[in-house]
Amino acid sequence: MLETGEVKITRIEDAERSRIYYVVVQNKELKIMITTSEERLNRWSIDINKLFEALLYPEEVLAGHYGRFIAHKRYGTHIVRAVYEYDKFTSSSNSLLPFGNKVF
Repeated sequence: MLETGEVKITRIEDAERSRIYYVVVQNKELKIMITTSEERLNRWSIDINKLFEALLYPEEVLAGHYGRFIAHKRYGTHIVRAVYEYDKFTSSSNSLLPFGNKVF
């Protein structure tokens, strides 16, 4: 499983009902669309970097409904759950996240 590394946000674009973040992780540039409102992230005190860590360096990944995945990452006594899906037009995206051993 990959160790937590630095996630550098290089650019942010507003899109319809979402925000697109361009990030660099392990010398690769990724485009990540976040559809959750910032209000919701603030309500739960989730820093955007913690969300990216949960997506890119999860402790556990589960299969969800409709081709989605659920990434889990522990922070103390809390768990960040991030539901995500891959862009069907991005051929290399399925190799970005590890599917390590379950730890819960």
